[in-house]
Amino acid sequence: MKAIIEPHPWLPYVAPFALFVGLTGMQPYVPGGVAWIYPAKMVLTGLLILAVRRWLVPSGDWAAVTAAVTGLIVLVLWILPEGLYPLLGQTTIFDPYQHFSRPHAIVWIGFRLVGAVLVVPMAKEFFWRGFLIRWLVRSDFQNGRCRR
Repeated sequence: MKAIIEPHPWLPYVAPFALFVGLTGMQPYVPGGVAWIYPAKMVLTGLLILAVRRWLVPSGDWAAVTAAVTGLIVLVLWILPEGLYPLLGQTTIFDPYQHFSRPHAIVWIGFRLVGAVLVVPMAKEFFWRGFLIRWLVRSDFQNGRCRR
């Protein structure tokens, strides 16, 4: 893997997000799409993040309290206006209890929670903030800072 990644330092930042987006795009074309693709998407994306983790270099100052407070504020601002804005298109809600037995539905919900809390945020952050924003500022993205 080292021979593939070393000449392409952007690959560990892009590959997990690309895998996630690609599998998400497949959902409508797979029978029972969300039921089966979502757990596979979380496992495969999570394993890929683990496989490339040594090349994912955090940069910048880490301020855990500021990050936690900002996250809570964004969560409140995201949840509070629910239902106050118009919906675009038709929404469908996946109910795992309609597709699986109770124990399997609970396992599926576990995949959903792990995906929503760990895998998706990590894949998105590594791609957007770890790579793309930095690359747009400076093509040598690993040595560039977003701040001036």
